[in-house]
Amino acid sequence: MWTLPIIRELHNDGFTINVHCKQIAAPVYKNNPYVSKLYAYPNETGTLVNVSVPHGSNVIDLDSTIEGKYLTSTVPIGCVAHPLRFSLGCTECLNNKLCRKVNVNYVEEQLRVAGLGGRNPSTLGEIRVLPEDLKRVQNITDNWSNKFVVLWSLATTAHKQYTGWFKLAQDFCRMHTDVVVYTMGAPECAIYEQEGNQIHTGHWALDQSIALISRANLIVGGETGPMNIASCFDTKKLLFLSHSSSENLSKHWTNTVSIQPQSACHPCYQLHSTLRSCPTRQGQPICTLDIKCNELLSTLNYLKGLE
Repeated sequence: MWTLPIIRELHNDGFTINVHCKQIAAPVYKNNPYVSKLYAYPNETGTLVNVSVPHGSNVIDLDSTIEGKYLTSTVPIGCVAHPLRFSLGCTECLNNKLCRKVNVNYVEEQLRVAGLGGRNPSTLGEIRVLPEDLKRVQNITDNWSNKFVVLWSLATTAHKQYTGWFKLAQDFCRMHTDVVVYTMGAPECAIYEQEGNQIHTGHWALDQSIALISRANLIVGGETGPMNIASCFDTKKLLFLSHSSSENLSKHWTNTVSIQPQSACHPCYQLHSTLRSCPTRQGQPICTLDIKCNELLSTLNYLKGLE
């Protein structure tokens, strides 16, 4: 997602652009009018790819530009005394976290690495949804008539997922009979469908998700793929930040309310694969526990009122 402005700017500079990416990312580029050729390779670990680069071409390698450099799963979260988990109240843990803090915007940093620093970082409109893409999801969107559709992106890792999301969704639905909520990204959330006919689980391929995101009224979620996709559209967004700041991620997003945790460990710049390295309380990440549901409900009502 963060590479899209690079492609636009290179095109505007007169370059012919070939993109090499993993198969899973191909739908992001497939309708891009600036891409001449798209090479997508299998996603298996250790896959060797023989890429043919025309003579005289320039190659921009964006692998690990952000994840692996600014967002990592290997950087110690605390200090010498607390190497595996940030300890609340520990001055050394806090100092170490402050030393890791970066104010770079991820898209701006991608442009800088590509030699295009200072160029337009906006991704708005860079994902193109064609009529045939919308036709593939018409069986879903036909049911959206006169509904306020919320796509709720739930991460598979707990620190990216607002703990009280279901109660918040329930309260929002109770207040508005025209609201329908679809969860995305966590299949196990299908169990919540039994709790109310306004909350459903969506299991869609990436290209279908992109089309549906472009048509929904509101996208809610943490630092997830669907939320980054939503940044390409004027769709209203409620973003729960976890490991990044709004300066890093949502600085250039439109129609976005960013919820920034007040916990001492935020932003941690760490991708927690488990909660072992994440400060918790009552078994939940502290960065999601201190968010007040009532305040968020007011925010949802505000966003809905922007229709």
